[in-house]
Amino acid sequence: MKITRHCPQCLNDKFDSTGLSVVSIEVSDFVLDDSGIIPLECENGHKYAFVFCSAKFELLFDVGMKALVDGYPREAVSSFAASLERFYEFYIGYILEKEGVSRGVFESSWKKVSNQSERQLGAYIFLYTLIEGSTPNLLSSNESGFRNKVIHKGYIPTTKEAEEFGRSIYDLILGVVVNLEKNDSNGLLKYHQLQAPKANGFNWVVNHSSNAINISRTRNGTCNFGFENIKQYFK
Repeated sequence: MKITRHCPQCLNDKFDSTGLSVVSIEVSDFVLDDSGIIPLECENGHKYAFVFCSAKFELLFDVGMKALVDGYPREAVSSFAASLERFYEFYIGYILEKEGVSRGVFESSWKKVSNQSERQLGAYIFLYTLIEGSTPNLLSSNESGFRNKVIHKGYIPTTKEAEEFGRSIYDLILGVVVNLEKNDSNGLLKYHQLQAPKANGFNWVVNHSSNAINISRTRNGTCNFGFENIKQYFK
């Protein structure tokens, strides 16, 4: 995902040297990688770090939305699907920590299923059932078939198909998140903050958060702003 940013020290120096309240400054484009942390150096030799301060499923959903509006529906579907899988991991980790299981034990157990998405789904289904006393909503058979057709068979979807798939993923994730917000908003926020990458050893750190799904950003007590609203934001 491409990010556009400016050097924070250059901006600070320009404010100090001009005394103005509004200044112009050059920006640079760079591509975010899996770590969510990009060490950078501007043309003036200032070193700083860009940090995407979000859980992995939130980052992936943003990637999907950007791909959708940029005209890459197949890549959007792939990112939306990956976002849902990483949300399953997030939910399992959150519940286990809430039940007193250490992060180290969770990570050790997760390694046993880290390369097997069906086992991850099974773990999510039964943990959700245990906690909520009901069966979780999942992708329909048609939606699962569509995902597999795109990811495994090379099908190139229309923008409308990709958008509807993204809407389904958004509704599945936020349906669970809203319930967690109602039952344990402070615990959810605390766990969410632990998932965000952090950069150390830099004088300047530019933090950026996800725009589509962001548990730390709420309005009227929820981070569910509705798929139509976030779609308009990305456009």
